[in-house]
Amino acid sequence: MFLCPAMKHRPLKRAALGKGACFRYRSGMSLRARIVIGPTASGKSAASFLLASRASPPGAILSADAMAVYRGLDIGTAKPSAAERARVRFFGLDLASPDEPFSTGRYLAAVRAAKSELASLPGPLWVVGGTGLYIHALVNGFSPTVPEASPALRAEAETLLSREGLPGLSARVRAFPAARLGAFHDWENPRRVLRAYEILAAGGSLGDDSARRPRAVALSLPREVLKARIAARAEAMFATGLVEETAALLARGGLSATAAGAIGYREAAAVVRGECSREDAVQETVRRTCRYAKRQTTFFRHRFDATWLALSGDETAEEVADKIAASGATEEELEGL
Repeated sequence: MFLCPAMKHRPLKRAALGKGACFRYRSGMSLRARIVIGPTASGKSAASFLLASRASPPGAILSADAMAVYRGLDIGTAKPSAAERARVRFFGLDLASPDEPFSTGRYLAAVRAAKSELASLPGPLWVVGGTGLYIHALVNGFSPTVPEASPALRAEAETLLSREGLPGLSARVRAFPAARLGAFHDWENPRRVLRAYEILAAGGSLGDDSARRPRAVALSLPREVLKARIAARAEAMFATGLVEETAALLARGGLSATAAGAIGYREAAAVVRGECSREDAVQETVRRTCRYAKRQTTFFRHRFDATWLALSGDETAEEVADKIAASGATEEELEGL
């Protein structure tokens, strides 16, 4: 969540950030940034906001969140407030209408369009988010062998998923040549398996192990602590207007298949349609979020060169920021731009 808790800030020791703490860019070279990852509700956004806001000059945050790209999906994605945006520059947010499909390729194109602006910022840049594919695209680029989404193939994949279940669709994906299947391993994520089928059926290829593993600082929490945080977050989202926000989005033109499947929004839409109670929607949101957090952690451990910070859950956002700063996090080149 991009939230700044009310607390007395103490300045970070500049030495703790290590050499090259300021954002560096030279013409003809890629941008450089520090990357913070972790499962949803781990506290990465709040800590990164503090790091960026207390830098001198202030830093900027490039969001890597596949649902925060949608305008109007605010409560369920915990976007930064107007006050926070006034203190820190945010990029990667509000890139598309909620009724549009969106892809990793579109995300990368949007960030490339902002490259000169990012390069002109005097403070440090932090890439923060839980969508690992976006961060990989920033670091490694986006393979031209991956086609844009095809509505016809997506419909075919969704029909197969409905008829055969996730195991059946996964078996169809595994039947493609291993050279094209690459290093794909996210077999428990229906959305990723659907997209993998689309890509392979269109003649494309998935990523392989030759891609550079981005360097990052990763946050982890004990499972029960994370689950409790996820539950509290879900309760807060529904208490602060998620159902009403979803109803307004549906009334204004609806949601794309991707946006409609966003955790929290799918459940809120079911409440709007009278298909379930708020209480059941909250519980389903918690269940799906816990499963998503597990998939995120697996992806980060397999695909990132991460320095893991094991947190207890008792730390304040400020203390987490200090731990990140003291971790010796090094800048990563965003060669995909």
